[in-house]
Amino acid sequence: MELNADFSVEVDEGRLSLVLESAGGRTAGADRPRNDQYVPVLRLLLERLRERDAVLLSALVASARVSGLSEDERTLVRGPLKLTGVTDVEQLRLEITSAQGRVGLPPGAR
Repeated sequence: MELNADFSVEVDEGRLSLVLESAGGRTAGADRPRNDQYVPVLRLLLERLRERDAVLLSALVASARVSGLSEDERTLVRGPLKLTGVTDVEQLRLEITSAQGRVGLPPGAR
């Protein structure tokens, strides 16, 4: 089964960084919205990383909209987190995606 989501792996200070592109609206000529399967892809990537004994050092938002914020203000999950110790990947996925919507909002904003 093929999932609609773009991601890349980059070297960052000697470590590997996984960059999952955001979901969004339709682009000209596309049949589907951009990365419309973001959630199942994130879950699958976390499961595969757990199978490979990966350690999550951090998860953060890296978009142009919040590029002026400090890394601390863009951080969704602080590590290190040994993924082999994560028994509920869906709960970790929820923690990541739930925090994304709050990045860049003033405290108390809805």
